[in-house]
Amino acid sequence: MQKGDRISEYILVERIGRGGFGEVWKAKHEILPDKLVAIKIPTDEHYIEQLRSEGILQHTLDHPNIVKTLGLSVTASPPYFIMDLVEGKSLRDRLKEAGRLPVPEALSVVSQVGQALAYAHRKGVVHADIKPENILIDKDGQAMLTDFGLGRVSQTYSAALALDGSLITKEGHSITGTLDYMSPEQKQGEQFGPESDVYSLGVVLFEVLTGELPQPQDVPSDLVGGMPPYLDYVFTKCYTRVAKRYKHADEMLKDLLRQQRGTRAPAGPAGTKPHRPVVAEPLSGCLVVMSMLVGSLAGFALGLILTHSPIFALAGAGIGLVLGARALRPKYLIITLGGAIIGGIVARNVIGSLIGVIGAEIVATFIEMGKN
Repeated sequence: MQKGDRISEYILVERIGRGGFGEVWKAKHEILPDKLVAIKIPTDEHYIEQLRSEGILQHTLDHPNIVKTLGLSVTASPPYFIMDLVEGKSLRDRLKEAGRLPVPEALSVVSQVGQALAYAHRKGVVHADIKPENILIDKDGQAMLTDFGLGRVSQTYSAALALDGSLITKEGHSITGTLDYMSPEQKQGEQFGPESDVYSLGVVLFEVLTGELPQPQDVPSDLVGGMPPYLDYVFTKCYTRVAKRYKHADEMLKDLLRQQRGTRAPAGPAGTKPHRPVVAEPLSGCLVVMSMLVGSLAGFALGLILTHSPIFALAGAGIGLVLGARALRPKYLIITLGGAIIGGIVARNVIGSLIGVIGAEIVATFIEMGKN
């Protein structure tokens, strides 16, 4: 195809994209010059059915963050898919410019794509190819999800994938896709659902926050300092095995919204860093109180036995109280215990140990504040 060629009632103006599937052109209406559209034209007949699927699925999804279908023909020569033109750039291009996005911009993009996916999931549609290339950002910062060519509406596995990379399913079918963003179950050729889109969106979340793709055990704060801890939690709930993952995009969005409003999500799976106080549950609170009580009594008794002085016994009780409070946090218990030992050695009495404990507590508090 070349500039000036006609597709339906539109005249091709300029080519704005090219890939293994074919080309995407900017085009204008033959009579209404202000009406601009994007037209996808496959250059390989193997992609015609994918074009049909993409056009039909996007036509059934009427959402402000999903590119709308305007026309479709798989029998024309050449076949074509006409859709809204998004004046702007892809998220991939934005990342190439910026490296990584500021947290507010990153959350805006991911939340908008999440809203589009939540809507699609409620309609029974799985996108199956979430990645920065398929997310368009217009001049007003609105994110638009496109390219539903790999999408499907049932739990039955479809082998009609077509991008880059290659795998073989258990049934022997070749599948292709963008492997860095594909869920484990999708890579293995197993049945997959909305959870697969959630996994891919989690990878996108990590990438827009850090400029890098995640590796096993990574969280965003490992790469970027000052990252809000809840983003580690939300990412980890996406980038995990399917049994532990958000079941659909709505769940992920609710967590993001709850965290942005200042409330906290429940404790995350192993490896996350949820931002919550030490005493977060009644059971934990009871254990801490019991530990403090036992520690203070033991400290009082030990001080009285060793010194036969009520004053030193009270100092021992104070030391035992603090050590008991730290008993459930081994790392800080070591700091506090170290302070008690050093203080006792320097002053050669229990009062010195108590002063050492107070100093150690100040140090531990600053360490904890730094982590939060």
